Amino acid sequence: MEVLEILSKFNYRNIIVVDNENYFDCTIGKYINETLPIYELLIENYGIDVFNKKICDCDSNLWKLINIYIDNPYEIIDKIKHNVNFKYYSSMLNYKNIDLIEGNTLWFIDIKMDIDNNYNHIKTLYEDFYNRIKNDSKNDIFILFSNQASLYNSLDKLKFFLENKVKLCISDAELNTNILEKRNIDSLLIYSLILKASKNKFFDLLTNSINKSLNKLKDNIFDFEKNFNLFHYDYLTEGKSFDESLFDVFQYELKTNYVNSLNYSIFSIMNNAIDYYLEDKNIDSKEEKVLWRIAKLINDFDNPCVLDDSVNKLHHDISFGDVFNIGKKYYMIANQACDLVIRDSGKRKNSYSILIPVSFELLNDKTMLTYKNEIALSIIKSENLNDENKIIQKVNCLYNLNLNKGKNYTYNLIKIEDQVFNLKFKNNDELLSIPFWCLDNVCCNDDGSINFIYCIDDLRYPLKQRIIKAKSEWEVIKKKTDDKVKDFISLAYLNGMEIDNFKRIGKFNLELANKLYKEFISHQSRVASETIVKLR
Repeated sequence: MEVLEILSKFNYRNIIVVDNENYFDCTIGKYINETLPIYELLIENYGIDVFNKKICDCDSNLWKLINIYIDNPYEIIDKIKHNVNFKYYSSMLNYKNIDLIEGNTLWFIDIKMDIDNNYNHIKTLYEDFYNRIKNDSKNDIFILFSNQASLYNSLDKLKFFLENKVKLCISDAELNTNILEKRNIDSLLIYSLILKASKNKFFDLLTNSINKSLNKLKDNIFDFEKNFNLFHYDYLTEGKSFDESLFDVFQYELKTNYVNSLNYSIFSIMNNAIDYYLEDKNIDSKEEKVLWRIAKLINDFDNPCVLDDSVNKLHHDISFGDVFNIGKKYYMIANQACDLVIRDSGKRKNSYSILIPVSFELLNDKTMLTYKNEIALSIIKSENLNDENKIIQKVNCLYNLNLNKGKNYTYNLIKIEDQVFNLKFKNNDELLSIPFWCLDNVCCNDDGSINFIYCIDDLRYPLKQRIIKAKSEWEVIKKKTDDKVKDFISLAYLNGMEIDNFKRIGKFNLELANKLYKEFISHQSRVASETIVKLR
C-alpha cells in the first residue's frame, strides 16, 4: 500500500513539520515545496541517477518512508510533491500564516525545539491545530516526536507535560496529542500514526472507563445504605454463571462510557483506519492482503494469550476453559455453559465433568522463529502469487524471517510466567469424566488444590449453595468407600487409581478454549467415522 494511498483515503492533504534537528531533512523538505520536478532537484543536489535507479547520496529517512510501499520510490516522490502540501519549518520565526489546501493535516512537532522558550512553539501550534478540529471540523493528527518519548507515553504524563510545562489551557488536550519516538519514524510512519500511535492513550482511556464503569456497576447492583440487592438474575433461563451475567451488565456499562469518551477526531480517524485496513475490499493488491495476513499471525506470536490464574484467588466456580493439572497431565473443562450453570438447588444439569487432555509444548526463541517462518511461507505458497520473491522480500524486510520450506503447524499460544507454550488437544490420551463434587472443591482454596474440606467462607451465592451440596455428596461417597482408603484429604480416587497433584492452574480465554475444543470435536468425528458400519 502506497503512502499516498493512505494519505488520500483519510484526506491528508497537508503535512507540517517543525524541527530544527534535521531529523526530517530540511533540504528535502524545502525541495518538496519547490515548483520544479522533485527528481530533477534530487539529481542535481544529491547525485541520484533516476534512470538507473541508483542512490549516490540521499536522505535515508525519506527513502525508508517510501521504499517499502512501492518498487519505484521516485514516482511517489513526484506524487507527494504534486498531491500533498508539505511545509517544513526549521524555526518558529518562519512560521506565520499557514497556507493550507483543503483537507486534513498531519502535524509533526519536535518537543525540544524551543526548550529554552518554555515550549511556546507547541502551545502556538496546538492552538492552531485545535481551532481546525473544533471550528473547521478537520480530522487533523497532532504528533510530538522525541528521543525520549517514554517520558510522555501515558495519559497522565502527557497531561502533566501539556498543563505544567507547555502551559496549555485547553481541556483534554492530551487526548488529541500523539507521542512518537524518533527512531520509529521510518517506512511505516503513516500507518503507525493513523492506526497505532495512540495505543498507550487508548489503554489509559480504557482504564478510566473501566473504573467509572465499576463504580456505576456497584451503584446498580446493591444499595449499601438500605442493604438491598438491586440485581436479579434467572440462571435457568439465561444458562450462564453468576460471574458471566454480572460481566454482561458491566460490559454494557463499559461500552457506554468508552464510546462517550470518543468525541475526538483522533479516535474516529483511528477507528476508520482499522476498518479500512482490515476490509479486504479496500486492499487492492494481493501482495498487500498476504502481507497483512502474515503480519496478523506474527503479531499473535509476539502477543500470546495469558493464562488467567486469578480464578483460584477469586474463588470462581468451574467454567468452560478451566485447566487442571492431574498427576503429570493437563486437562481442560469441555462442558458447555448450560451444563455448568449452578441451579438454585446447588446442582448442575450434569453430575460429571468432561475433561479433554491437552499438552503444553515449551517454545524457545528459536522454535518461535521456526513457527513464524513456516506460517509465513505456508501463506505465501497457498496464494499462488505471480511474484513470490516480491512478497518474501517485504516479509523479510518487516520481520527479518528466514523462510525455508517445511510443515504447517497448528499453534495455540499461551504465556505462563513469562514462558510461551503451544497448546494442543492430546488425542492419544483418554478423556476423563470426574464428578463435580470433586472438582468444585477447588473453588474453596486460593491455590486451586483439592482437599475436600469444602470451606464456604467468602463464597458467593449460588456457589456457596453448590459447595454445601457437593459436601453432602462427598459424605455419601465417603461412606461407600472401602475401609482401606483412609486419606481422602490429599488424594483423589478416580477409576480406582490414586491421583496426586490435583489442582486447577487457571483458565484459558474463550478464543483459545474454543480452538482446543474444535480440535477435540474434529478428532472425535474422525474416530466416529472409522467405526461406522457401511451398508452394502
